[in-house]
Amino acid sequence: MFIKDIKLELLAKLTPEQLKVVERWDREAQERAKLIPEMCAAYDSGEKEKAKELSLQILSTDAEYCEHGRHKDSAHCLACEEIEEILFPGLNDIDRA
Repeated sequence: MFIKDIKLELLAKLTPEQLKVVERWDREAQERAKLIPEMCAAYDSGEKEKAKELSLQILSTDAEYCEHGRHKDSAHCLACEEIEEILFPGLNDIDRA
């Protein structure tokens, strides 16, 4: 998810604190986007160790904790889910059905 791909009217619904969270998500996504082609190229050229190193680097681009104090491997953070619902209305409707 990149901020540039989100409709402005949805971004406008966020509070300043929520927007800071989304900006961090965007920075992390951009960092991953830079590393993925390099990892694929290393894998394709047979440099498996370099590809593995890059894949671990990609996995570590996410912060260990969200801004609300939840560990990334724990249950979903309600505050982060609220942001996702604002930006992607109906995304969780499948889960609720």
